Amino acid sequence: MAGSRKKRKRVEPEPEALVAPGRCAVWKRRFKAFIVIAVVLAAAVWWSLPHIGLFLVVADEPQPAEVLLVLSGDRGERMEYAFSLYEAGLADLFILSGGPLYADLSEADLLRRHAGILGVPDEKIILESRAANTYQNALYTRELMELYGLESALVVSSPYHMRRVRVLFDEVYAGSGIELFFVPVANSWFDPECWWETSQGRRLVFSEYAKLAFLLLPERWRSYYYAGRAD
Repeated sequence: MAGSRKKRKRVEPEPEALVAPGRCAVWKRRFKAFIVIAVVLAAAVWWSLPHIGLFLVVADEPQPAEVLLVLSGDRGERMEYAFSLYEAGLADLFILSGGPLYADLSEADLLRRHAGILGVPDEKIILESRAANTYQNALYTRELMELYGLESALVVSSPYHMRRVRVLFDEVYAGSGIELFFVPVANSWFDPECWWETSQGRRLVFSEYAKLAFLLLPERWRSYYYAGRAD
């Protein structure tokens, strides 16, 4: 009986060396595809960075108007640029807009002091000292424009701020008949084509896009927010 048994043929396992090349080829293809996609995405992001900054800048050609409407919120370059437009004879009056800062001091007061140092006579300045945000800048300056019978203004602010300024001012001034020209500070420290190179530039761009996104919310929610929120 023992001799009649057939010996079973031993099946050797397939050497791993014969299987590995196929698996390696698949992973190599996947890795190459991943690298190509990553490079394309990186190139797209790099290409779009300047456009992200440039979108925030709205700039009309400076031209004669009745008043220079200067918004607070920077460290002086807005007032200095407005003064250069005043010296060029593009407007003869100022509306300086900025709300409470400390005790009875407002941002509009600081703008007036700066204007005085530059040489603007006090009688050529109208103060708007209530606005706590850009929406209120538009709301309260419209009231003053109508009170004084002014029909045109050069609105001066920083380049990164101007897209939101235009959206809100166009909304608030709708139907007023007042003509607005939006003139961002020329030669500003903010360069929209390389904003990402400084921490301040990155912070301001991200902040402006967040605030622009907020404008897409229903007007009821926006009104509640702008009733007392500074920006």
